[in-house]
Amino acid sequence: MAAYVDTGFYAEADIYLASNKGFTDVMPANCIGLVDLESVATHEWGHAFGLDHAFETDLTMYPTYADCDTKQRTLGLGDWQGMNALY
Repeated sequence: MAAYVDTGFYAEADIYLASNKGFTDVMPANCIGLVDLESVATHEWGHAFGLDHAFETDLTMYPTYADCDTKQRTLGLGDWQGMNALY
């Protein structure tokens, strides 16, 4: 990410989603070892918008995720509150 030095505001953000991570957007019933693309993208977009990691495990901005889990696809209340505080 690049920030304006005089204001500290971000001017741009690049998000790289590595192709070797087993990303998928459709979780099979017998899912093992797959990573939800939508959850990871939502988390990384949160960083691009200025959010930091959250301490609550059920929030999108929590720093880790469980394989095959799709619950971080949308922002939780704490994520929304963080976004509201910024904007």
